[in-house]
Amino acid sequence: MDPYCASPRDRYRLEPAEAVLDDPARYEREVLRPPADAIARNGGDIRVHLYDFPCSFGTERIDDSVRVMLYGHGKRGTDGPILAFERRDSTPCWEYFAGQPDRMLGLADSDPTPEPRRSKDITVRRYA
Repeated sequence: MDPYCASPRDRYRLEPAEAVLDDPARYEREVLRPPADAIARNGGDIRVHLYDFPCSFGTERIDDSVRVMLYGHGKRGTDGPILAFERRDSTPCWEYFAGQPDRMLGLADSDPTPEPRRSKDITVRRYA
């Protein structure tokens, strides 16, 4: 989630105080910048994209695995259940959660942002 957009404030209302990185500069410095710097140094093929709308779960897709962290009231995403799905299992859950990052990348790669997202001022951008 883009640390400078309004949506993190919505999420922080749900999470416990110790989970809140409410300073956008701190979040960028401590969470976003270290992996971005490592990728730049090592020439890796990992991309980080930021979005500016609230979510109820976080999805990480690496190769043929997807991890899903659920956000709930008074819980961090990592304090709730973490669901893991593998491509080889080819379940409806795999298809749904693996497709979420692809959908986000489609929004990031589209120029201009398609409707109705453009009218709602929803953006997804690559973190550089």
